[in-house]
Order: sequence, then C-alpha cells, then structure tokens
Amino acid sequence: MTGGYTVTNLSKQKENIGNIIRIFTLVLTCVGVISLFVAGLSIMNVMLAAVTERTREIGIKKALGSSRFLIVSEFLVEAILLTLIGSLSGIAVGTLLSWLGARILGLTLVPQVSIMVMVVLFSVGIGVLFGSYPALKAARLRPVDALRSY
Repeated sequence: MTGGYTVTNLSKQKENIGNIIRIFTLVLTCVGVISLFVAGLSIMNVMLAAVTERTREIGIKKALGSSRFLIVSEFLVEAILLTLIGSLSGIAVGTLLSWLGARILGLTLVPQVSIMVMVVLFSVGIGVLFGSYPALKAARLRPVDALRSY
C-alpha cells in the first residue's frame, strides 16, 4: 500500500471465487453420492426383508408355475414403487422448504421441472439397481425349499 491506495486484480478474485464454488460443488456432489448409496442400501435391505417374509408365498407361486421373470418383475415393481414414493416425497419436501426459504428471503422460486423429472428417473434407476439382487434371490428360490422353510 503506497500513498493510501490499494490495487486489486478483479480477475484474480473471480478465479478465487470460481475455485471456492468448484470445491463447494465437489463436496455437495460427494454428499449426494453417499446419500444415494445409503438410500440404495436401504432399498436393498427392505427388499431382502420382503423376500424373507414372503418366502412361503414365493414357494407357492413357483409351485403353481410362476416363471422367474414374473417373480423378478414383481419385486422390481415393488422396488420402483418404493423409490418413486421416496423421490416424489423428497422433491415435495425440498420444494416446500425451498419455497419457504425463498419467501423468507424475499426471493422468487423458479422450480426446474425437467431437473425434477431427471432426478426421479435417476432414483428409479438406483431402485432398480439395488432391488435387482433381492428380486433375483427371490426368483432363484426352489419351491420345495421355500415351502419347507415356513
């Protein structure tokens, strides 16, 4: 500082802010990935519990001639419904909280419906991915073993 004047480089400040935003985005992305993984494991856990509880029902269906495809489809539809309910309720709560926050701060909320649709489709994909193992496990049960286990 010479003579009471300070010289600053605005492009350097812009670069620093850009770096901070990139770091913040990376941290939030990591948190999101961890959250998706935990949600996927929760879906798998619920679906494995459903397979265990309905072992006798699966055995009866297989004894009556249900195909593996039909049983896999049944459990995958259940996983899809679980993720749909979860993602839609998450979007509803998130939109409500965002609207309240914007209202308090005097801002206008402009929801991006296309992003919401992509998020729902992505979460359904996670549900299918993590629901596949329990569905295949249910389809592999032998009717005799499933009926005997009850």
